[in-house]
Amino acid sequence: MSAYVQCRRLVAAMIPGALWLMAGLLSAAPSNDNFAAAWAIDGNAGNSNGSNVGATIEAGEPKHWSAGGPYHSAWWRYTAPANGLLTVDTKGSYASGSTALDTTMAVYTGTAVNALARMNWNDDTFGPWSQVSLPVLRDMVYAIAVDGYNASAVGAIALNWNLEVDLAVAITNAPFSVPMETTACDLFVTNEAAVVGIMQWLNHATGTGGDFPAAALARTIGPIGLAYGANTIVVSGTNANGKTGSASVTVTRTWPPQAFIAITNPAITVAADVTSVALGGSNNIFAVGDMTWRNSATDEQGTLPVGTPWWTISTIAVAEGDNAITVQGTNVFGQVQQATRIVTRTVPENRRIDTRKRIPGYLKVKIAVINYEPVFATQGNKTYWQYSGWNDLRVCVAMAVDGWRTFTDGMLEFEVVHWTNANLFPYHPETNHYGQHRYTEATYLDARANGRLEDLHMDYITCLTADFPHIAGMIERGEVDHVMVGGGPYWGFWETHMVGKGASVCFGR
Repeated sequence: MSAYVQCRRLVAAMIPGALWLMAGLLSAAPSNDNFAAAWAIDGNAGNSNGSNVGATIEAGEPKHWSAGGPYHSAWWRYTAPANGLLTVDTKGSYASGSTALDTTMAVYTGTAVNALARMNWNDDTFGPWSQVSLPVLRDMVYAIAVDGYNASAVGAIALNWNLEVDLAVAITNAPFSVPMETTACDLFVTNEAAVVGIMQWLNHATGTGGDFPAAALARTIGPIGLAYGANTIVVSGTNANGKTGSASVTVTRTWPPQAFIAITNPAITVAADVTSVALGGSNNIFAVGDMTWRNSATDEQGTLPVGTPWWTISTIAVAEGDNAITVQGTNVFGQVQQATRIVTRTVPENRRIDTRKRIPGYLKVKIAVINYEPVFATQGNKTYWQYSGWNDLRVCVAMAVDGWRTFTDGMLEFEVVHWTNANLFPYHPETNHYGQHRYTEATYLDARANGRLEDLHMDYITCLTADFPHIAGMIERGEVDHVMVGGGPYWGFWETHMVGKGASVCFGR
């Protein structure tokens, strides 16, 4: 044994702690003494054993606790594998034997020792040992400095770390649109940490949702059914740390064009000896199944094959007087449309003179129909009457016109010359249970489901001026003689509330 070693042991035996002091004077600096040479660490949890014996300080190095320093610092560099809460401590660090090392600690971001941004620091959390916690971001690099509380505090350093990973659910798809024919879509979902149990998705537009396995950190989910318009789809879950997370994306499905059926023939008047006519027309979207037609005067009816936007009814028997012939069909989007044309077969002179002695002249009444017919996106884009089983206003109007014609013994000729469908609820002068002058789809369905429908009135003036301003001009120009307004129950269409002077009917049911 060399004299140097014998001398060193003698000094150590005589002076407590002198071995560490001597080692500090004689040992070389640790390899992670300088900021640029920091030891690299990563992962969600781990530990690293080092020392600050012989460690030095650098020019511009900040102090790692408010009390003073720096003295003998060692450096580590941590790269965060995910977003979360990082906790670092020095539990288990010793100066000598069982004497705990009194440490200080600081965590920084930055690339130069003289230009660091301190994220957190600490002196004593567990006795003389230090601990810091801070939120970290995926792939961000954090510098960790461990120093002694004073110039004599050197020894073996135990650095321990743990990362509580956030759930951080993400939908990688950006908001996107699909054509009206697309009924479902897939989404790609990622999350930072394995999820407990299952994750869920919910489409707020349709009210439908589902579960999917939580084990994978990335997966495709679907098919997710889509309603027309905006679909807000939310994905959520809870990870092993009890952290909840969610993400959402909007997928817009193009609304279909408003369906129509048109009869190309104008109103027809035929001679008394003409017993049948032909009608032709078009529709803009192919119907589902068969289209139907009916002559209300004779109750003759039939079907039309679909598959073409153009159609012809070659033979329709007509009775004397007015024949209201209605063509109706349902398109591939569930929209029901119809068109009506009046065919007048001249009444023989002897009978016409007898009946018309009661009223001088022959009146032709031109009718405009306003149909409040909201489409419920959450109910498969059904119109109100399709969803609720309520009367279809088209059928009601045809019945009313037919009834008036019968009541006047054919002396009044009625023709629907204008029809407007409105995808909204009517306006009320008073507010409903939800503080609204108009129901929305959500509030109406809630009121219907929970027995909150109210006996509200309809504000006809506001409805006509705000929703259908063109109607007044049609009346002024003599294009319309009679206006019929229709909708659903509890919408304010009470027969006792007339539009004003000269009003004859308020069609509510």
